[in-house]
Amino acid sequence: MHDKPRRPTAAQAYIYFECRFARGLFCAIPKSGAIPDFLIGAGWKFRGTPGKHGDCPGGFNATAARFAVQREGCYFFVASAEEA
Repeated sequence: MHDKPRRPTAAQAYIYFECRFARGLFCAIPKSGAIPDFLIGAGWKFRGTPGKHGDCPGGFNATAARFAVQREGCYFFVASAEEA
C-alpha cells in the first residue's frame, strides 16, 4: 500500500523572518514569492520554514496570512507571549 503524498499545511507554504529589533515580531512570505528587499537588510534574520507538521512561531494565523499576502505581499505577526 502506498502512502498518499501529504499536502503542505497552510503554515508550510511560508518562510519566516524575525525582526532583530522588535522581539517576537515575525514576517512570513510565500515560499513561491520573491523575498522583499527590507527582509534582506540587517534588521531581519531568516528563521526557516516550518517542519513537516507545520510548526511555526505561535501567533501565525493562516487566514490572516493569506489576505495580507494578497494585499501587501507579506504577513507580519507577533509570537505568542510564551515564545516572545
